[in-house]
Amino acid sequence: MAPHRCENVEHLIDTVIEQRGRELTVAFPLGLGKPNHIANELIDRAVDGQLDRLDIITALSLTTPPPGSSELQKRLMEPILDRVYADVPQLDYVTLRARGKLPESVSVQEFFHAPGTVLSVPSAQRNHRNVNFTDGLRMMRDADLDLIGQMVAPADEGWDLSCNTDISVELLPYLRNYAPEDRPLLAAQVNRRLPRLGKTGVVDEETFDLVVDDETTDHPLFSLPNMPISNQEYAIGLQAASLLRDGGTVQIGIGGLGAALAYGSILRHEDSATYTRILDALAPTD
Repeated sequence: MAPHRCENVEHLIDTVIEQRGRELTVAFPLGLGKPNHIANELIDRAVDGQLDRLDIITALSLTTPPPGSSELQKRLMEPILDRVYADVPQLDYVTLRARGKLPESVSVQEFFHAPGTVLSVPSAQRNHRNVNFTDGLRMMRDADLDLIGQMVAPADEGWDLSCNTDISVELLPYLRNYAPEDRPLLAAQVNRRLPRLGKTGVVDEETFDLVVDDETTDHPLFSLPNMPISNQEYAIGLQAASLLRDGGTVQIGIGGLGAALAYGSILRHEDSATYTRILDALAPTD
């Protein structure tokens, strides 16, 4: 069945409340996969008293870093943060939680935090879910969810999950095997600024029950400064690339070391002669 097209985020949340009531348990992907406008509308409804209970299960809630505490730090960092993050919607539950203003009717359970971000936030520590990423899929399957929200990019046929597909690409089709009354509602917020992943990251149009495609909510993606790769990281990446088998697969993490490994792997593939010369130069001498 084709998804129900919502005019805006408010219409989508009205539909969710109408179908699932005033006590909701919702889940969002980690990082960039979150539909921030859907999350913020839910928080607004909870603050206004339109929801009796709101439980959010997620991980890694990205938010603009603070500019610092001193006047000098603020004068330096505030213009930079405004330039980089001015049009990125912030997650209201993160802001309210940091200020101690999150309503008692709202709980946010996360199984991963950016290091050091919640040291002085007791509610975040109390509600931490002690699972790893490999258990995330099982946790979502076992949770009694009312709603799963995902930010997607438009695809030629269906929707492109684009990022953070490690759980969603398996979880969403799995849930569609159940009758609507036996599974959570699946909601998508379209963002044309989200890059297309393609191939297995694309799901059928019928995957979602609710879709909001409002161009006024398209927004830039949260980004981190692209730090330069050190010589040591280049050396490690080039050496590690030599361990890859032809046709093999490697999982690369975030950061300079991962970028160096990607560079070394591409160089080895596209210009093996230059790669070999560099690798020889890095070899220890007697």
